Parts: sequence; C-alpha cells; structure tokens
Amino acid sequence: MRRFSYGKTLIVGFGFLGISIVWPIFNQFIPIFLQAGNPEFERQLLQEGREIPNVAGFALAPSLALFIMTWDNIINVFVQPWVGERSDRTWSRFGRRKPWILAGVPIAVLGFVFIPLAQTVLAIAVFILITNLGMALFRSPTVAWLGDLFDPEDRSQANGIINLMGGVGGLLAFVGGGWLFDNAGRSAPFIFGAGMLVVAAAVAVWLVKEPGEIAAPERDTAGVLANLRLAWSDPNKSALFVLLAILLWFMAFNALEAGLSSFAVFSLGLEPGTASIYAAAVTLSFIVFAVPAGLLGTRLGRRPVILIGLVGLAAFLLLSFFLIQGAATFIAMLVVLGLFWALVNVNSLPLVYDYGDEGKIGAYTGLYYFSSQSAAVLGPTLGGVMVQALGSQYRWLFLFSTIFMVLAFAAMVRVKAMSNEQHSSLIAHRSLLITGGIMDELVRVERRDDIFEIVLNRPEKRNAINLALYRQLDEAIVAAGRAGGVRVLFVRGEGPAFSAGIDVTAFLQLPEQYGDPWQQQMRLVTADFQAVLNRLERLEIPVVALLHGYCLGLALELALACDIRLAAEGTRLGLPETRLGIIPDVGGTTRLARLAGPGRAKELIFTGRQIDAELAAQWGIVNHVVPAGALLAKAEELAAEIRQAAPLAVGMAKRVIDGLADVERGLALEGWAQSQLIATEDFGEGVQSFLMKRPAVFKGK
Repeated sequence: MRRFSYGKTLIVGFGFLGISIVWPIFNQFIPIFLQAGNPEFERQLLQEGREIPNVAGFALAPSLALFIMTWDNIINVFVQPWVGERSDRTWSRFGRRKPWILAGVPIAVLGFVFIPLAQTVLAIAVFILITNLGMALFRSPTVAWLGDLFDPEDRSQANGIINLMGGVGGLLAFVGGGWLFDNAGRSAPFIFGAGMLVVAAAVAVWLVKEPGEIAAPERDTAGVLANLRLAWSDPNKSALFVLLAILLWFMAFNALEAGLSSFAVFSLGLEPGTASIYAAAVTLSFIVFAVPAGLLGTRLGRRPVILIGLVGLAAFLLLSFFLIQGAATFIAMLVVLGLFWALVNVNSLPLVYDYGDEGKIGAYTGLYYFSSQSAAVLGPTLGGVMVQALGSQYRWLFLFSTIFMVLAFAAMVRVKAMSNEQHSSLIAHRSLLITGGIMDELVRVERRDDIFEIVLNRPEKRNAINLALYRQLDEAIVAAGRAGGVRVLFVRGEGPAFSAGIDVTAFLQLPEQYGDPWQQQMRLVTADFQAVLNRLERLEIPVVALLHGYCLGLALELALACDIRLAAEGTRLGLPETRLGIIPDVGGTTRLARLAGPGRAKELIFTGRQIDAELAAQWGIVNHVVPAGALLAKAEELAAEIRQAAPLAVGMAKRVIDGLADVERGLALEGWAQSQLIATEDFGEGVQSFLMKRPAVFKGK
C-alpha cells in the first residue's frame, strides 16, 4: 500500500508558509495606517468611553482605505492566472515553478518593507502594488506544487498539512508582528515578515524536488478568459459553479479579513499590536483543524465537507454581528470561525483540480486565483462602501460576509458530486501523465500553412493504440481545434501502417487505471474513449484520414470519425472485436452503419473479417483508393479543392450533415453492450486466444 509522505508535504508547505506570513501583516496594519486619525472613528470611541489608539495615519474613510488595499488586485486577477499557465511550460535548470519564485520574492520583499515608510497615500499605494506584483509572480507556481506532487486522492490531506504550515506563518505574523509593532515600531513587523518570506522561500526552492516526468502538452496559451469559456461551454457546469463559489466565499472572507483590525481598533478600542495578537485566535484554530479538515475531505468527499463549512461560517458570522462586544467574545468567535474556514479553504483548491485538467495544473491554479483575486478586489471594496454607508460601523462587515457565505453555499449546491467512476478516470489521467505518456510523443503534431496534421507515431508497434497514445491523440485534437487559420486536418500514421488497432496488452492494463471491479468500470472506459472521437468528429474543419497498411479495430473507428477517408492500395480494414468476445464500442457499429448501411456493417462486424481498400470503397467506407506512393499527394489535391470553398460554409455543411444521424444514441448503446460483454467468459477466452495465437473456443457464456 502506498504511504503518504509527510516529510515531502511539510517541505512543500514552506512555500505556503512564506506567503502566509506576508498577508496577515499586510491586512492587520495597513488599514490602520490608512484610517487612523479619521474623526468619525475617534468620535465613536469617545462616545463609548474607549481610548483612541496612538497611531499616525492618513484619516481616510473606510471605502477609500479598503479600495487602496485591494486596487492592485485588479491587475493580479489576470497576472496570476497567466503566470500559473506559463509555469506549466517553464522548464529550466532550476525547475518548472522555481524560476517564478526566484523572480517574484525579491520584488515582493522590496515593496513590502517600504510600505510603513510611505509619507503619502500615493506612495503607500505604489508600494502595495509592487508587493502584490511580486507575490503574483510566485503565488500560483508555489501553490501549483499541490497538483504536481500529490495524487488526487491525497490532495485534501496534503493541503491540510500545507495549510497548517500556512497557519504557522499566520500565527508568527499575528503574534510576532503584534509584539514587534508595540515594542519596536511600525516598520518592525514588515521587516520581520520580509525576512521570514525569504527564509521560507529559500527552504522550498532548495528542498522541493520538482517532478521532471510530469509534462504539459505543448499548445497555444489559452488564457484565463478562454479557459473560462471552456468551462461555460461544458454541459456539466460544475467547474464554473466551483469557481463562482470560490469567488463568493472569498468575497466574504477577504472583506472581513481586510476590515477585522479596523473593527478591533476603531470599534472595540484595542491597540493595533494587541488586536493583531488577538486575531491570532482564528489562525491558531485554523492550524488545529487544517489537517482534520483535509482528512475529512479525503474520506467524506470535498464537496460535502465544504458545504458543512459554509453553513457553519454563515451561522457564526451572523451571531458575531450581535454577540461580539469586547475582547473575550471577539476571540471566542474567531476560534469557531477558524474551524469552519479550515473545512472550506483546505478542500477548495483540490476541488478545482478535480474538475480541471491534470495536464494544466498551473492553469487551473491560475483560475483558482482568478476567482480569489477577483474576490480580493470586490469583497473589501464593496464591504468598505457598505461600512461607510451605514455610519462607518465595521460591525456591518459580519452581516456582509454572512450574505456572501450563503450565496457561496447556493453555488456549491449546483456542483454535481463526483462519482466513483469520474474519480477513477481522474486518477487514470494523472497516472498516464506521470508515466511519461505525453513525454514520449506517441502522437506528433505538424502544421504546414493551413493544413494541420496529426500523426500516430508508434511505428515499431504499427501504431497500436495504448492509453498514452490515446490521451495524446486527444490533446492533438484539442490543439487542432484551437489553432487559427486551419482549413484541413490530416490524420495519418507513421511507418508501415495507419494503425493495427488497440494494443491488447495495454487493454488488459485498463483495470489498473480505471479501478476495480473491471466490469463495473467498462462504461467509464467506453465513454472516455468515445469522448475523444466525438471531439474529432465535431471539429468544424474537414478531417481527412490517410489510411495505409492496416486499419483495424479502434483505428478504423478513428478513421470513421473523420469526414473523408483515403486509402492506399493494399490497405486492410476491419473490426475484429467480435473475435475477442466484445464489440466495436467507440463508434464502430454506429458510424459504420451510417456509412455502409446496416447490412454491410453487420457482415463486417459479425464475421470480424478484414477487407481490402477496393471493397471498402465499394461499400462507401473509403472515398478514394490510390497507389501507395500517391496517398499524400491525393490528400493535398483534395485539400486544394476544399480551400476553394468558403470555410464557414464548409463548417456549417459538416454540422448539418453530421446532425442527420443519431450518433449519440448509438454510442450509448455501444457502451451498454460492451459493459455486458466484458463480464463474459468468452471475452477472457478471446483475449487469451489472441495472445497465444490460437483459435478461440467460445461457449456463449
């Protein structure tokens, strides 16, 4: 049994510890600097018989003060997702994510230490911008290590420990920063935080071993807006609702976080340093419950644990609005809020990865920060406006946060729970990535002017299709769809054959990838494979398959998903699955019947026979048969003719023609039938006879 690595997790946590030391100091003291001296706060404190804290400031109103604290995040909303996605493909002698840490930390430190020295509001705003720009360069890459280094089933547990390390950073910031502010002056907490950031980042850069075997496929940078559009276009809107929920609960949390010290100082009359030390209660509670929150997310599921946390947060934030009257109730409510915030925060980023793409961990970390950084702008700004509109009473922030926690709960309810089958698929995809499938370039992508080529590149195995090749084929199809200016897509095979079909050896390894029991997972496997060819078929550019040598089984199903098929003389085509005790289940029955008619489809599938290219042309399976050496020339000739037609008209014509057949129903029936056949004795006999090169003895069982 694989053991969880606590040592590795603690080392990764140093990166988050450094990040978490900066923000509490930032949020605790900068609002005080900006608002101290405001006569309205002084009037309220005197009216309640409290002392006015002795701290120099700029006397700003709450709305302007909280906006200045967060205005730079308008830039970071787009910088952090861009950096996260770029870091997926940043390979250097330092690693994948580390160059961004090395670049960003010095910038953040420079801006941070100058904030308390600023003599004007403009200067403090500029130093805030410099700090957050540096943080934006390394925050997404640092946090992306959670996806790089841990399997999906371990991420909540790992994130619990990583957040525990972040909590330690926050505790040092609140307690150490508060003591230093009272005893060494307003610059001391910032110098302390900057020094701890450098130390923590240095430990992480030195000790974290980045995985050289996980690779992102080369593709055009999609950008945050393109990734959001993909989430919007997906019929399952769960990823979109996850991001919306994150936006809403961080609006609640960031508004309260930005205004908490103002509430403590200007409403409760606490000294800034003392308020910082008391605020450590929420961090201490978070530390205690971070690891249990991760374990609960692992065992009960991330979604239900987050929902429990949101209910608890909403309830206790509402109670806080009424109950907090002094230091004791302030601390007590913060302890409870830390507990429920751990349930939400620890499981949120792993939930994004669950509904994302294992090959784009940095990009989806960036989307996470797109939501959270948008919240960092909207939450404090809107909260500050509300506070000022209601008599500059920071107590209203608790009600503001309650409302947005309730809205976040409503968004999370719309997130569909991940089934065991989907979870198995997620593990399978990551397994393929870390075993080098994408690194081996089993599918090659080429571009010649307006012709895009996908080349099956496993010639030593006659391009037999294993899981890694199939995943790369999917990536290539996505790349073709995103590439601009493409008029025709060619799909061909390198070496002596287009493809001999599925690699039976790899096929027998599918249970290891998709989970046990194997029979119950067959529909998942079929749906996973069908989705790839569906993507190919739905491209709005003409797709031409260039067939030669062998085109059997899954390879013929791939060719059938193309629009036009050209075959070299001597090509052998067939669907031999029934000789293994199964059926063609990736569109073979459906698309072949559509092209050749039900009678000929039944003959070819019932017999498992191979036919030559000439007969395939007579049956309508192949459009043209050409001499072996003229295959590519014929394809180029066809592409030249297609170029003379209007591309939008061609795409629309393809959509209309393909819409005439009910392919979806046929694919669903294929999946159901295959899930029944995979459990039979005949299937096992078919595979064994194939591997032993002997005639099969089927019993009809």
